[in-house]
Amino acid sequence: MLVTVLFAAMVTPSLTTANVIDNLKFWDETPLQNVGFSDLYPKPLYKKSYIGWTILGATVVAAGVFSYFTAGVGAPSAAMGVSSVASFIGGGGAGSYMAGLSIVGSTVGGNAMVGAAILNGISYGLIGAGAKFATLSTAAKFGVMATVTATVLDGVAIFRSPDTGKLHYVSKLILPEKFGSDGVIELVKEIEDFKEKIVEANTEGEAETASRYQKLIEINMDHAESMLVKLLESNPNNSRSVQEDLLALSILAYENWNFDLYEKGLKEFKRVTRGNLDDSGYLLYLEAINYLHSSQNSDQVKTALRTLGQSIRQNPYAIEPIILYVNLLSDDLSNNEQQMLDKIDYAEENYNSNKYTSPYSLLALFFRVGTIYYNHQRCVKAKQYFEKAKNEIGFIKGLLPSSDYLENQIQLGIANSYYCMADKKKAWEIFREITESMHGDELTALRQQFAGYNKYQ
Repeated sequence: MLVTVLFAAMVTPSLTTANVIDNLKFWDETPLQNVGFSDLYPKPLYKKSYIGWTILGATVVAAGVFSYFTAGVGAPSAAMGVSSVASFIGGGGAGSYMAGLSIVGSTVGGNAMVGAAILNGISYGLIGAGAKFATLSTAAKFGVMATVTATVLDGVAIFRSPDTGKLHYVSKLILPEKFGSDGVIELVKEIEDFKEKIVEANTEGEAETASRYQKLIEINMDHAESMLVKLLESNPNNSRSVQEDLLALSILAYENWNFDLYEKGLKEFKRVTRGNLDDSGYLLYLEAINYLHSSQNSDQVKTALRTLGQSIRQNPYAIEPIILYVNLLSDDLSNNEQQMLDKIDYAEENYNSNKYTSPYSLLALFFRVGTIYYNHQRCVKAKQYFEKAKNEIGFIKGLLPSSDYLENQIQLGIANSYYCMADKKKAWEIFREITESMHGDELTALRQQFAGYNKYQ
């Protein structure tokens, strides 16, 4: 079990707004020339936590279905059974509900309220407002859970407002660990350390500990916002450190769901760089994300797609712009399919994980596309991309034993695709292979996601 942490001594982060601002390196006058993915996320020595956070997020979401799959007709009436799944993810016991929502929310930035919005909003888009998860068919249950898993894997949440029916897009931004002044780098390191401790706490079933670390992250995020506001008010110069701080603190503002401050930070960054960047691939990606939140842009998605296209051309090795591009196209698959397939082919040809560090990969892209096709009942295509995702899981399997849940989810997607194609024999063969050593709640959860299971009860 984790050693008990004396949180009372940690209520205030080690870095305050004042002493971080005092430590900014204004002496570095060399302006930035390149703001590509490889500049913000240079390839470091392998860090288990970098991938571990994403994969653990996927597996705890998958594992969380046990609690409401086994709840039968008593499952909560919220669209996804939010309280049950969140409590399970949070480890059960006191504080687990909020801890669980925090984990889900943090997969795309944000907190417990974000987690609730994601779980309710994603399922609303699939099954309609007010629908009871327990009343869905097994095939539809898999569709909902595959979409949630895809969200954790690729860092893109698309959810529809029950009030307006409008789609909202949120993307997870990875914090740059070696970008900015000493004070900003130290603040980012502290936030990342707390994230790792949350993973450790939840792995050990310490839900209350995880919740406290999440609170410390939120405190640090608020300090980062104060730092950015102070920097913006200072009419900053165009030194490299100021430019780096503006960008790093803007990313932190986005991760804290302060989209207005994020936009202001990006605008100021563009002012101080004065269009003198040789490589702006990552900046274009950030701008595309900003367009999706802008109330001033009436054609948000088209503008974002155009900007993402520019980002992809400048940084063809990066996977994040293509992942977001594909997600944006998926809302109108009938008109956008060929464009989507072209981008997937482009990623297969050009994605290069040796160029930069990212928790995302072709696995995330393929699983998302398989899920898109499955939810459109395009069974042959769904199977094709779930199989591509399966072929990419070998790397993760060698690193994290918890990837078993994710592999089962992929295999279940293949089985359900075969069932959808009327190849019931092959579907059952795969399902039996997945579940041959399972029992109890784990088996019940998988049964209730297999499209063919209820037909034989």
